[in-house]
Amino acid sequence: MKSKSLFWVVFVISVLGIVFFSGCSKDSLTAPEAAVTPAVEKGVSSESIQWVQWKQEAVNELARRPMWGYDRQRIRRDFGGVVGGFMTFNNMVEIPAYAFEEHSRDITVCVVRDNEDENVGAAVDFLPSQKFVKDVKVTLSYANLDYEGNPEDLCVYWLDEDNNTWVLVPNPEVNLEAQTISVYVNHFTRFGWGFDPEP
Repeated sequence: MKSKSLFWVVFVISVLGIVFFSGCSKDSLTAPEAAVTPAVEKGVSSESIQWVQWKQEAVNELARRPMWGYDRQRIRRDFGGVVGGFMTFNNMVEIPAYAFEEHSRDITVCVVRDNEDENVGAAVDFLPSQKFVKDVKVTLSYANLDYEGNPEDLCVYWLDEDNNTWVLVPNPEVNLEAQTISVYVNHFTRFGWGFDPEP
């Protein structure tokens, strides 16, 4: 009887030791905090996208006030934070806590003023180009776009810098009241607006 009890004690301690030392990830025990980034589809050239441009008033405002369209913040890993907003025409990124491994990162949101050389319309850079261990929420405002159509027909594309192509971001969240479109991504790059002429 004593040997059976000893066997179970050793067995339980062994199992607990294996679980403890093999290390369970935090995410395997909790629900995800943000939407999982869907599989990335193949990108397309900029010439094959019907791009949306900035309103002339927004272009003029950016020319008149050089610091508008730009925001930079140091984000701490353990707090996360928001970069962008009023100064970037309500284009912003929300970074959750523990989205990156370093203690802090400098994050920049910059409205792209002139894309004529690149055959691209209105766009916003989220810098530096980087990957995250958790999805971040990129929110793009369509209030300053030269677009009168249905906001549900707007498409968000990200620039695949390795292949010089644009990739459609699936499952955008449209907020009609705030005039924004939000997407969850695991990386930074340039984001631009196009629209589907045949919704």
